[in-house]
Amino acid sequence: MSDIDCTQCKRCLYNCNCGSAGVCGHSACSSNLGCSRCKRCLYHCYCGSPSACGYSICKTGIGCSQCKNCLYHCDCGSSGVCAQPTCLSYIGCSQCKKCLYHCNCNSTDVCGHSKCMTNIDCSQCKNCHYHCDCVSVEICGRSKCKANVGCSQCKNCLKHCNCNVINGKNSKNHAKNREKRGSKNRGKRN
Repeated sequence: MSDIDCTQCKRCLYNCNCGSAGVCGHSACSSNLGCSRCKRCLYHCYCGSPSACGYSICKTGIGCSQCKNCLYHCDCGSSGVCAQPTCLSYIGCSQCKKCLYHCNCNSTDVCGHSKCMTNIDCSQCKNCHYHCDCVSVEICGRSKCKANVGCSQCKNCLKHCNCNVINGKNSKNHAKNREKRGSKNRGKRN
């Protein structure tokens, strides 16, 4: 049956190259099936259907345009692709939307629960907790920033930063008020 023509095969169960929409629904598809011929493969298939990889352990080499809902170690571009996997450390930001560990991703909530890479630049990291050079206002709120983070990159750091605090003017005003109070008190003593 391996050489059967697609026009003659409408519902194959095993290793057929058929073009019908429901052909591969219950089949173990061949790994070399083309995307246009495989609509719902279960294991290790190169398929283009949005639901093709929904229940599959996708190959690590599957391209983003071919894999829509992979569970493990896939280079995929779908917004929900990396929600549950341990993403590959080299996945690019445009390919990984919701990774949990050590990804260079630019989604707003990407690094919320992650220990970001120390070499992530500000444009890639939005909500990291540890040692990131990021420009977002709320990024460093809970982080121990790098000592060499520039003021323009760190807005709300708690420790070890050379940063211009957002309310720096207020702190200056407080200092002036303290000076005024001190001078008044000195006047009263005299």
